[in-house]
Amino acid sequence: MKIISAVIIFLIIALSNPVSSQTTESSDTLVKYLTPMEYAFMMHEPTSWMVKIGALSGTDRWGSFYIAAYEKRIAPTFTLNLAADFGTIRYEHGSSVQLSLESRWYYRLNKRIREKTTTRNMSDNYLALGISSAFYFNNDIEENNIYTLYTKWGLQRRFLKHWYIDFGIKTGLGVTSFNNPTPYFVFSTFTNVGVAFTKDKFKLNKEKLCPVLRCYAADDYIFKTNLNGVLFFSSYYNRRTLSVEPNLSFEKKIGKSPFSINTELKAFYHLFEFPDGDQNITQYTTLGANILLEGRWYYNLRRRILKGKTGNGLSANYITIGGTYKFIHEVGDIGLNYFVPSVYLATGWQRLFSKHLYIDVKLGIGYQFKTKNSRATGDWPVQFAVGYRF
Repeated sequence: MKIISAVIIFLIIALSNPVSSQTTESSDTLVKYLTPMEYAFMMHEPTSWMVKIGALSGTDRWGSFYIAAYEKRIAPTFTLNLAADFGTIRYEHGSSVQLSLESRWYYRLNKRIREKTTTRNMSDNYLALGISSAFYFNNDIEENNIYTLYTKWGLQRRFLKHWYIDFGIKTGLGVTSFNNPTPYFVFSTFTNVGVAFTKDKFKLNKEKLCPVLRCYAADDYIFKTNLNGVLFFSSYYNRRTLSVEPNLSFEKKIGKSPFSINTELKAFYHLFEFPDGDQNITQYTTLGANILLEGRWYYNLRRRILKGKTGNGLSANYITIGGTYKFIHEVGDIGLNYFVPSVYLATGWQRLFSKHLYIDVKLGIGYQFKTKNSRATGDWPVQFAVGYRF
């Protein structure tokens, strides 16, 4: 604990003594060397600080969380990232808050500046070393918090002025706060998407963004896979958690109308091992599939077409009504099989980038029907997809 406290104090002192951002080229001159994708990722803007607010999936506590972070440059290729995230814990009746402080090294930055493909910013690949402490509330397990020392490889990109995505792999070692501390290990992918605030000097040239946003493309259908939350593993205090959730979606436009049909098939395998009251290890394993079917109305598509922002495709805001049908098989002595149907109404924001990237954010209200093995309940689904389209 003393070592962790000393590291925190050292990093906070460094945070209060920022290093000014120097570039060999002014940003307006640099723009002509950038590809349209690099321009959309704000690589022409020198960035010394950034405030980020978003949603985080793939955490030490295996669930979806909300996150707020402040990132500050402290050296030409190094930054400090101070973050707090909070949410509920899957398979544990409780919630948690995690505070973290990490140093990031944007290891390609100097080379890219020399090649005139970027300026000093926070829109690049990085390696990170950090410390965190997770505090638990109203949960079924006994620990109050977990201290973790972790490393990350990440790919952070700002895009379109006020958005960001941070995607990568995280591995860490730590201890719980039991009287007899126990080791803790985590390995997972993570996805962090949200809005970013900083001080920019230049306005975006919409004409230069057209090749990225596919302004005049008219996609009739797309196949897509969400990379968010595909793999997660953690181990602590005789508890092991493994989650694998591959998925594939297909969206088809209805003629030349602003309507489409969107489907998704997600397979999942969840393993959760924990000690029972007699300290024997109990294994809870589920596997199954979730089928989604929804109709989308891209209500602002016509207006965007008239303004020259998009073709008659699938890159716009939408309202959707749909449902899911989940099949679950619980592995064990009994081996239960059951189905869980639900419906929802939501609004969303989908954008297609370049040839193979997309982002889809959806917020709504839902209802899960009562079944033999589950009760009826309301829901407030918040979903975001960041991934690859074929």
